[in-house]
Amino acid sequence: MLIDIKGVLNLWVVSLGLRIAKAIQQCRRLCVNLRKREKNNAIYLD
Repeated sequence: MLIDIKGVLNLWVVSLGLRIAKAIQQCRRLCVNLRKREKNNAIYLD
């Protein structure tokens, strides 16, 4: 039985790419939230 290595690799690369994209989105959201908090804190401190 021959496994289609190219097909398996393509699926793996696609799933990996989706995971990386999700991770990047989460990091961006965290950064945005942190910046908003910093601005709010700066306003409160003044």
